[in-house]
Amino acid sequence: MIYLTNIDSVEPDRKMDREKGFTAMELRWLLSEANAPMGLCTIGHTRKRKGGEHRAHHHLHADEVILMLQGKAIEVVGDEQVELKKGDCLFIPRGVVHSHRVTEEPVETYCIYIGAGSIEKTGYILDEK
Repeated sequence: MIYLTNIDSVEPDRKMDREKGFTAMELRWLLSEANAPMGLCTIGHTRKRKGGEHRAHHHLHADEVILMLQGKAIEVVGDEQVELKKGDCLFIPRGVVHSHRVTEEPVETYCIYIGAGSIEKTGYILDEK
C-alpha cells in the first residue's frame, strides 16, 4: 500500500496556536499514525512569516529533526544558538529545550519526530520563561 500526502492537500493544525507556543506559523501534519502506519515517526511541514517563532519547548518521548527548505532562522538548542539556512538539517535529542525564531522571511521547514506517531505522543511541553 502507498501512503502519499501533499502539503497543499493537508489542512493546517489549528490547535498549534499562541497558547501552544506558535506565532505567525502554519503547521501541517503530512504523515503520522492518523493517516499511515507511522508508530514511531511523525512528519510535519511548517511555513513561518516574519515575526514567526516557536517558543522554548521540549519533547519527552521523541527526537526531532528540522530540515530547512527556505529562509533563515535562529534555533536555540539547550544553551547553544545556531543560524539555520536553506539546506541545513538539525538534530535535537529528546528532552532538550529548544526554540525557533524567523530572521528572514519566509521560512519553510520539515519537522520529523522520531519515537512517536503523533505530536501528542512526543510528550510536547511548552517551557515558560
